[in-house]
Amino acid sequence: RTAESYGVLAAAVRDRRRDTMDRLIASHAISLGLTLVTNNEADFKDYPGLNVENWVKAL
Repeated sequence: RTAESYGVLAAAVRDRRRDTMDRLIASHAISLGLTLVTNNEADFKDYPGLNVENWVKAL
């Protein structure tokens, strides 16, 4: 499932400057239906189907 999610993300996000490891992390979260918790929201913006939460940012 993660490999399929990665393929979808690679096709949807054509920016080659995006980090491959970030795509793998995002793909794993998407394939399992999980929310990705990170303080680095900018690296994970615009990934279709990815839910991101920042637990560090003030509420």
